[in-house]
Amino acid sequence: SLAIVMRHREFLRLLSAQDIPRNWRAGIMDGQGRFIARVPQGSTEVGQLASQGWGAIKDQTGLFEFPSLEGDPLIVANVHPSKSNWRVGLAVKKAELREAAWITVRWAVLLGAGLSGASLLLAWSLARQITRPINELRLAFADVSAEPGKPLVIGPPEILDLQDTVHRSTVERIN
Repeated sequence: SLAIVMRHREFLRLLSAQDIPRNWRAGIMDGQGRFIARVPQGSTEVGQLASQGWGAIKDQTGLFEFPSLEGDPLIVANVHPSKSNWRVGLAVKKAELREAAWITVRWAVLLGAGLSGASLLLAWSLARQITRPINELRLAFADVSAEPGKPLVIGPPEILDLQDTVHRSTVERIN
């Protein structure tokens, strides 16, 4: 059996060195449910019993929900290594998690509405680009008894080809 002796400040330093958001909580607890290290508070909780929620899940690994020592509802990820009676937990206030989720949903809705609006504008613009030359062509050749309409100068190649064909047919019929 191998044993390593570390002071609680070393565990606190290990927890503090992690990239844990400052408003989250992380803790290492011993087999009796006492804090060895806890961030963000630090060494003030060393030796203090963890909340009843931590105690209730001390031998389990997974996600849980319970109040912190301060009474804040938490969402907790708990790990209980099989070779030790210690455990490590990471927690975030439920209200902060909910707020972060709502912010994400709001941005997604706004982005979705913006993309939908842009898509509708694009579709309307494309429809106008197609229907405008067709309407001009229709108006140019609406009255076959009059002089054939003036050829269009802009439009998709298909419409220009159709216009040339209709114009030639109209001129041939009149002559």
